[in-house]
Amino acid sequence: MSYLEQIGNKIRQKRLELGMTQDELAKKAGYSSRSSINKLELGCVDPSVSRIYAIAEALNIPPMELAFPDQELFELNINEKKILESYRNVSELRLMMDQLLDDHRNHRIYYTAAHSQD
Repeated sequence: MSYLEQIGNKIRQKRLELGMTQDELAKKAGYSSRSSINKLELGCVDPSVSRIYAIAEALNIPPMELAFPDQELFELNINEKKILESYRNVSELRLMMDQLLDDHRNHRIYYTAAHSQD
């Protein structure tokens, strides 16, 4: 079984344990449709670290359990937990910055187009 299939099996197993549908997991993890979860569960997609974190959070499990599905579970020490929390905050900040930049670009394009007709 490939690494991606192991991740997919872990996602499916935890989702079913929680009695959650693929649609429900997709919404909780920030995906737009259940097909994304289906592809993950089939091992067709390699999820990014931020997606692993979002799915793990939606399934209420440690991200390391998804990232390393074939390893025995281990408790994170306080420094490892801080690193994961910092990564989460950086990821959220990066998403917000990307959105701000997109908004700025769209506004500039709109502004330029509106004023070029004068």
